[in-house]
Amino acid sequence: MDKIENNQKAKTELKNILYNTYMAFLTKFNNTQKAYDHTIFAIQNLLEKDTYHAFTRTNNLRHTLISTFPDPKDFSNILLDEFVDSMQQLTPQTQNQTHLYNAITITNHSRGKEQVIEALKKVIQKGDYTSFSRFYNGNSNKNYRKLLMESLSPQDINYLLSSILIHTTLMEKQCERINQQISSQHPNITNFQVNPNTFNQCREDILNGQQLAFTRKDYSFDNNLYASIDWGNKRKNQEDSVIILKHPQNPDFKILVVADGMGGLDSGEKASSYITQSITNWFEGLNPQYFAEQNLEALKQCFENEISNISKHLYHTYGGKTSSTFVGAIVAEKETIISHVGDSRAYVYSQGELHQLTEDDSISYDLWKKGAIQQKDDIRFYKKSNVVTKGMGFNEDTIPTTSTISNTNYDTLLLFSDGITDCLSDKDIMAITSNTPTRFLAKTLVDAAKSKNSVQHHLNPDKYNTYILAGKDNTTAAIYDNDNKKEVEEGR
Repeated sequence: MDKIENNQKAKTELKNILYNTYMAFLTKFNNTQKAYDHTIFAIQNLLEKDTYHAFTRTNNLRHTLISTFPDPKDFSNILLDEFVDSMQQLTPQTQNQTHLYNAITITNHSRGKEQVIEALKKVIQKGDYTSFSRFYNGNSNKNYRKLLMESLSPQDINYLLSSILIHTTLMEKQCERINQQISSQHPNITNFQVNPNTFNQCREDILNGQQLAFTRKDYSFDNNLYASIDWGNKRKNQEDSVIILKHPQNPDFKILVVADGMGGLDSGEKASSYITQSITNWFEGLNPQYFAEQNLEALKQCFENEISNISKHLYHTYGGKTSSTFVGAIVAEKETIISHVGDSRAYVYSQGELHQLTEDDSISYDLWKKGAIQQKDDIRFYKKSNVVTKGMGFNEDTIPTTSTISNTNYDTLLLFSDGITDCLSDKDIMAITSNTPTRFLAKTLVDAAKSKNSVQHHLNPDKYNTYILAGKDNTTAAIYDNDNKKEVEEGR
């Protein structure tokens, strides 16, 4: 009993140290992605080299770490012990995660957790996979150790392990804060816990107005909704807003929205934030009867009407001086409704192919459709590429363009502000989507848009830009992983 209690106490200290390390980096950089990356690097460095050198000294955190766990090897063992427990409670989201999950599970069943921890240490520090079990229940048809070796390098395993540890720690700490808030507001309520998978940080940031304050924020919710939002490299404020949400009474139905406040107009951030807040309140209050298959057309019309009403409110409130683009998707039982205004886009990815579902309401897109711009990728180099012909709040009557697509026709749904599509070609987006686990896709696309400069020399410089600088605008992506379409992978 003492050993169990001591181990639980050590894990509590572990989580406090990881969380405080993340918060110290967040205070230093004011950037959630940098804080996340630096914390992961500290864990990776510890597991690979048995050293605390990558942990920050801020607020005496490294001193606290050393005094609590004088031997880094002890801390590594607690980290790995906690990871094995966490991995057993997660549903793998990618093929690589599945291979690691299976290797851990069968080794745990056949040899015990201590052997799993030893196997993880050996593969990370020495590249030695031999401590993992090969077969399950004597069945030699599938060599799990070989599958792990072929799919994940030691560095890949270390990164995956570290990222899952910090992600689960942050989610637990968020839920603890909510539990404390509920306890203080309702002292008579006892014996409750918030499930981390049901907590939507994106929703909280939208409704309390905090999303615009972050230079970078990455979200995940319900194991298939993801979003990333970033100021970019040039902007000094955030005019994009994003929401990922499921209906509170019918959680099988979801909505994703990206809104891009118009640069150059007054208070573009007010427009995009108001739109996402309004859509959130509308969707959560929507009568669940709309989700019945026979009422899909009524839902589509109701969605269009709400977008038009929000646009009208913006126009009357600001007199046409603030505006925003909009792209939103409601995922119903069998079909997905897509609606948009302006040049924020919706794509779907299926079986290695990327398809754009929306057509930009812009001068440059119209020129391409008429043949005046030869190649679609030339649109983003056109000097007036960001001049839109329709926006929410532009005028009193704005009607969105709306369509539907069968859920069986796509694997992944992607919504973008033009900070993505100006900096990345469709080929870039397709290549990244094809080679990135969906869980990391939103943040990977945002990172790529912030780091990739685009160049062309074949177009008339009087009408076209030669360069597109990486991260030239606010950059936002929202992703839905259509896991209902996928076959259940063997071994999950």
